Amino acid sequence: MKSKREMALYVRIAEKMRRNIANGTWAVGTRLQTVDELAAAMGVARITMRQALHILRDEKLIDSMPGRGTHVVSAPGIIRWHNLRGDWDAFFNTNSGRSRVLSEDDPAPLPHSLAELAATDRLFTRMKLIGERGNQVPVSVRTTYVRTDLHVMVAARVENEPILAILADHAVSVRILNEIEAADEEIAALLKVPSGTPLLSGRHIGMDAAGAVAFVDLPLLRGDVVKFEIDLRRDS
Repeated sequence: MKSKREMALYVRIAEKMRRNIANGTWAVGTRLQTVDELAAAMGVARITMRQALHILRDEKLIDSMPGRGTHVVSAPGIIRWHNLRGDWDAFFNTNSGRSRVLSEDDPAPLPHSLAELAATDRLFTRMKLIGERGNQVPVSVRTTYVRTDLHVMVAARVENEPILAILADHAVSVRILNEIEAADEEIAALLKVPSGTPLLSGRHIGMDAAGAVAFVDLPLLRGDVVKFEIDLRRDS
């Protein structure tokens, strides 16, 4: 069995190569170096490079033909730009995609990982959503806990409007945490990416005017279709 360190290494190499394709360093039609040459250039073992190439081949970004080598055959899909400015509307209305409901559970307890919220006596409805853009390209899977008294209002809009914009309408403050993790087999299948693909894992906790939890949103976004651009402003 491969160690987490080994798995993380070839996933990181695949991500680096994916970015070379996305930014045009390796344009469509480019013939790549041999496995040995790529491994030497990136300072990894040959087996690690072969694993990274396998990810890109599964994503149909590259293809190999006997006697012709390996070529770039397509670029990664759509890129989502998030301009993180210091105002509410700019952040919560950046996402123009829509969501599809996979399942709903009512009532549902908040996850144990949110120990600081476990004491709340409010009931929540758990919604599992898949976010799609363009030609039904899956870009995110999220588990969203919406306070049950708000659920009907959220559910009525969720398939026609950006989910974060909907949730923000029911909060006066939101705590945000983003981390990087790798897709397990279940999430990889939903997002149509190889297991181990980098994901942006988020945690959004919305509070209402009374200081009660309105929602907990736990999105997993494909790392190859998300970029963040941050504008920082010092108030005078």
